[in-house]
Amino acid sequence: ADQAIVGRIELYSAPVDGSTPALRLSATPVAGGGVLPELPLVTSDGTRVVYRADALSDGEVELFGVPSDGSAAPQRLNAPMAHAGLVVGVKLARDDARVVYSADQEVDEQYELWSVPLDGSAAPVRVLRVAFSGVAGQAALDVSATRVLCQADRDGNARIELYSAPIDGSAAAVELS
Repeated sequence: ADQAIVGRIELYSAPVDGSTPALRLSATPVAGGGVLPELPLVTSDGTRVVYRADALSDGEVELFGVPSDGSAAPQRLNAPMAHAGLVVGVKLARDDARVVYSADQEVDEQYELWSVPLDGSAAPVRVLRVAFSGVAGQAALDVSATRVLCQADRDGNARIELYSAPIDGSAAAVELS
């Protein structure tokens, strides 16, 4: 909602029964920044929320996680990116332990798949090195508790293939198609 300042979207949490006022979960963003106006991802038990925002640098969309009760400040989950970086295609693993997203974190103008623990306890790991054309390919993403399935043009040959990779980045991706 843009509850505090008109036009600046922030993330709030409130009990379904309205018994207490809404609590702001997102940190105050930089001038011009804010939470992206899309539904955040919520864990199956409702205790954590994942959202995208350009909160630290206007126009640089990053990934954040926060307890839904506001008991801790939001934590940036992605590694630092180049100016005007963009996190896209965010999915929670089915066990809610990790978040998978695509981003150009290595400043090589290629979007790749990354995985990070939901609690931010470890740095993101690259799951699949794919030369996405722009941000294409991120929509066809399925994340189990242990593997990531993704459709992508890995070879840059304008052919979409299906890949599977361990969610923790411990082995190379395997082409299934």
